[in-house]
Amino acid sequence: FGFKTRHTGREALRPDIVVSSEQEHYAGIIDNKAYNEGYSLTHSQRNAMRTYIETFDDYRIDENPLEFFCYVVSEYKETINHQLRQVAELTGVSGSAITARDVVRLVRSKVKPSHANFLEMFTSNRVIETLNLPA
Repeated sequence: FGFKTRHTGREALRPDIVVSSEQEHYAGIIDNKAYNEGYSLTHSQRNAMRTYIETFDDYRIDENPLEFFCYVVSEYKETINHQLRQVAELTGVSGSAITARDVVRLVRSKVKPSHANFLEMFTSNRVIETLNLPA
């Protein structure tokens, strides 16, 4: 997709991935979660994301400002949209969640979203569903 990226998940108190768009001048953090019964943000996980956001300057990959956080999940529970909005209100940074299945759909899509489209999707404060993307 043309993003600058860095895997940071092996470092303590860091999300799994940092991305940056040189085209649109923004950055984002991505954290992967694997839960068989569906993912729901616990209090401790909301606090972890808050820490990731508050310490972003310690692991940023360039000068682009942090504009979003995103959880990549296997499945999610009905409560996740409300919980994403709570994290956004707490931190001032918008977020989203997307299933790993929908990430694959994005990769396989013949029409790739622009970096501006990605920003719109990943700052929606809700689950991103890509079923209507062209295959």
